[in-house]
Amino acid sequence: MTFKVLKQLTLDSDYLEETASQFDILAVDEYQDLNATERNLIDLLVNSVTTSLIVGDDLQAIHGFRGSDINAMQNLIEAFPDANIVKRHHSYRLTTQNAAFVNSILKYNSYQLRITGNGQGPLPRIVSSNNRNQMYRQAAKDISILLKKVDANDIAVLSRFKTSLGTFARYLQQHNIPFQHSADKETRFAIIERLRRFLRAVITEMYGNNSEPLINLLKHEADINLSVATQLIDTSARIPTKKLQLTDKQHKKVRSLFKAINHAKDNNSIDTVLNLFQTVILGRSDSFYLKSIKHVLITEDIPFYHNTTVRQLYKRIR
Repeated sequence: MTFKVLKQLTLDSDYLEETASQFDILAVDEYQDLNATERNLIDLLVNSVTTSLIVGDDLQAIHGFRGSDINAMQNLIEAFPDANIVKRHHSYRLTTQNAAFVNSILKYNSYQLRITGNGQGPLPRIVSSNNRNQMYRQAAKDISILLKKVDANDIAVLSRFKTSLGTFARYLQQHNIPFQHSADKETRFAIIERLRRFLRAVITEMYGNNSEPLINLLKHEADINLSVATQLIDTSARIPTKKLQLTDKQHKKVRSLFKAINHAKDNNSIDTVLNLFQTVILGRSDSFYLKSIKHVLITEDIPFYHNTTVRQLYKRIR
């Protein structure tokens, strides 16, 4: 959409004049985050509008994945040498100690700008490591120590990559450190919903005659339609799965689901059921993933113990 507007403004001078005449002032924020097309559009309008105010910070140019340029602000200054430039080096977000920390990093990267902070705070610390796992392990230990002084809600962990946070979460689990992953709330809800379906199917197979929960489980987990799922549980019909036109993958999933339900009926301890859930439903067999499932339950304020029954757990996640 931006490219089409830029193309029209470039090719049609009357359209450019008409567009620019609608504005007395052009205000642009976060200029350092713009991609090449957006920068070209702004540059074109700047030359056609009476007054322009452009705000940006090249130190915050972190949107390279969408085409931002760390040199965007400097290039803008060079493109408009007559512009009135106002530099702001004082930060009200940073303490004096944090500002000094940032300056040390900037100096290391041959950057001349010096930032001043506001107020006092603890001195940041850099911990170097030979590999990421060592870094994660050390950070988890540091947080364990920190939790003796502050509340867990006062600690934030930032990462450049989402995958790094996922890996780091495992180390937090190993140290029994409570946390909430900002990117996994939907994932947690999805796991709870799948566990709810599984438990409902187990309970109704154990205590009731209602076939709907099992049909629902087959439909969602084996990715089959309602009609086929209904025929699969009709023991009187005994319809071969080939006639139902199931793929090999669906057939294998259906068999594993039936096997899991029967196993859970014979041994319905909470540990057995959760192990079946992670192996059959989530498709993982390592014990590390089981810790993750239990962490999801704890995060959602669903307490459980070794003597918790399947029915009790289901009531808690309803």
